Amino acid sequence: MTKTTDTNDGLCNADCSLREAIIAANGAAGADTIILPAGTYTLTRTGAADNNSNNGDLDITDGVGAIDITLNGAGSGTTTITGGVGWAERIFDVQSNASVSISGVTISGGSINNANGAGILKNGNGSLALTNVVLSGNAITGDPARGGGLYINSGTVTITNSTFTNNTVAREGGAIYINGGTVSI
Repeated sequence: MTKTTDTNDGLCNADCSLREAIIAANGAAGADTIILPAGTYTLTRTGAADNNSNNGDLDITDGVGAIDITLNGAGSGTTTITGGVGWAERIFDVQSNASVSISGVTISGGSINNANGAGILKNGNGSLALTNVVLSGNAITGDPARGGGLYINSGTVTITNSTFTNNTVAREGGAIYINGGTVSI
């Protein structure tokens, strides 16, 4: 990671954004680690909905099995991933059978309407591990409206030493909504 701006030129090289790093990790075989230095990573790329991180939320699609993508921030007090002004999308969409570990970040500013999981949406049979993560200030309007911070549809989720605050929904599960899967907190 070399910058906090939300760009996507198709490369993760000496000029690499969080979005570009996730796209590269999704396309690479094996485990990948993304190191996020202290800073605020503001998502701004809007456009047609996709499931490959080109626009909107950060889609994690990589692999099956052991942890495929590890995202390590410098600490939840110094590393934030957030939606920008007017952002109308969740922050992370953990898809399919991806196995992901996220630590040391704050995830905020996810804002969606008539969908689940404003901070993180977890689908598929893979796994999600959150350690020292703050999910705060994510909001869903409309119906369905479940899981302001985190919506778990299936798979395995482990939450350790993490905080959920000020996540809002019109319906159920401001912090966490568990629709299926196995969850350990």
